[in-house]
Amino acid sequence: MYKRQKRQFGFRTLNPVICEFICGACNSLDEYSAYLSAGQYLADSSASAQMSVHVRMEGVGVAYLQITHFQPSTPQEVENALKNLAMMGMTRALVLDLRGNTGGLLPAAVKTAEKFLSSGIIVSAQGQHDDANKVYTSTAGASASTLPMVVLVDNETASAAEVLAVALRDN
Repeated sequence: MYKRQKRQFGFRTLNPVICEFICGACNSLDEYSAYLSAGQYLADSSASAQMSVHVRMEGVGVAYLQITHFQPSTPQEVENALKNLAMMGMTRALVLDLRGNTGGLLPAAVKTAEKFLSSGIIVSAQGQHDDANKVYTSTAGASASTLPMVVLVDNETASAAEVLAVALRDN
């Protein structure tokens, strides 16, 4: 059975013109109407981006790191979480939770995989044209995390999350 992921949209994630239309203010200006410049809209929507990485300690020495989706900031969020865990100094193992992660941006998943893999193939892409054929490898070297890890997946783990899970399994 296929389950569709529920997404919640606030008015700020929609185009301001659409917001005006939804609110019934289309084709008229009143004292409540306001228009955002493109710069204001982009600054406001980027500032309210959701975190894709959540981390907490589970028991003694076990860190739980959940990635909910892959967006441009995900690799940096993972790196920051791993640095914070290293600074605490008591992390002995990591649980990486990809359950319910339906994917996102492939480049973000590839860069996230580099945080855990010192070398090796992450994913290879093949297409009908030669320029579509590409092999993504990790060149992180010693900067990759060396913590023992368990990866959790479920039937809703898909797309870019599958790329990360399979890369970790294969390497």
